[in-house]
Amino acid sequence: MIVGPATIVAGGAEPRILAHAGLRVVGAHVAALGPFKDVTQAFPEDPVWDTAYRIVLPGFVNGMVAPHAVLGEGLAGYGAPGDAGPTWRTLEDELGPGDLFTATQSALVHGLRHGVTTSVLVVSPFHAGAAGLDAVARAAESVRARALIVVKVNDRRGPAEARTMLDAATAFVEKTQKGWGDRLRAMPGVGPLADVSQETLAAASAAARRLGVGVFALAGADERDARDARERHGSTPIGRLMREQMLDAKAIVAPGRALPETDWELLRASGAAWVSTPREDIEERGMHLDYVALAERGLVPALGSGGLTPHMPGEGEMMFRGARLHGRPASAAKAVVARALFERGPDLAQRHFVPALGLLAPGSPADLVVLDVYPATPFGPENWTDHLVQSLATARIHAAMVAGDLLLQDGRALVADERELQQKSRAIVHRLWPRVTP
Repeated sequence: MIVGPATIVAGGAEPRILAHAGLRVVGAHVAALGPFKDVTQAFPEDPVWDTAYRIVLPGFVNGMVAPHAVLGEGLAGYGAPGDAGPTWRTLEDELGPGDLFTATQSALVHGLRHGVTTSVLVVSPFHAGAAGLDAVARAAESVRARALIVVKVNDRRGPAEARTMLDAATAFVEKTQKGWGDRLRAMPGVGPLADVSQETLAAASAAARRLGVGVFALAGADERDARDARERHGSTPIGRLMREQMLDAKAIVAPGRALPETDWELLRASGAAWVSTPREDIEERGMHLDYVALAERGLVPALGSGGLTPHMPGEGEMMFRGARLHGRPASAAKAVVARALFERGPDLAQRHFVPALGLLAPGSPADLVVLDVYPATPFGPENWTDHLVQSLATARIHAAMVAGDLLLQDGRALVADERELQQKSRAIVHRLWPRVTP
């Protein structure tokens, strides 16, 4: 198949941008890239998928998404003014395997609608157990996007249940390693750190080393982690993780918004991936990190949506506007956004899936999105980051492809009946929400 004609952004923080271009896909990979006329003449027997001069980008990577949060979207508005309001975090404890299947499927389809082709799904199904983990995996397989499933463990229900969940996580990771293909991965996780004992940290670290995978750490979401680390452990959140040798190139730390100052250098030196959630930082904490200053210290995050709608260009736009509120130059702010979306996100995906994810070049995986946007001004290397934080940030996704398979076309998912999925999701909300509302 030949994709084009299109303006193709080939990936990376300083990408090749090819106007009037074509991209040949053979199987799961990109086989050729160049002027549309040259590609079609070189392979005259290949069918052409006409993208009508839209913009083609590598698929976006969502570094942290809570699937069950899709069932809590917008429901705080049902509370009275001043109420604490319903919380999607509480909802997870009430979900059974079927509910988790629907929530995960819905979250991944929402992601496709916003151009996400690789997601880090963070789940902690104490109630549903191993059956819940299998339901999450089945949902990911049904949507066929790439998913790294994190099984997050903590001690809020006591050490015995933490051990049971860690055992379930270990068995689940082993299952994914036995032939679930190149679109599904799993790893153990811990957090929030204030709810995790040092014994559980040590056990999770040992399990990860035995499995040959990294550990996901939910750290620095609020000040509790730093206070608990200081008062109970005589350390810092990142210091606790390093004490158990949990931070390496396969580890992921998120979201980090409330980490103490001393932890940033430790995080940079560790080689672990950092995932930030700019929209959720403002939504939940009313704050915004100084990403330009952190970038000058060698710290640029991949981006995640956390408990909000999976919309990575929106995360980038929020990162840009926050940097401007910090008084940073627009050029520096846009450069950090480009690195976060097209360098750090792909790097995170490549560490856990296959090489060259996040690039469009011969030999790279054919994971791409087509944006339904026609900028009125020129689009090239000189100004593409201007478009990135403006017209591209709000553009509708016309189509999405993962490993050569078309999963979204004309803005509609091809892998699920979205109306049926909506009905199932709302049925869960109506059944469970009164039980979890404070």
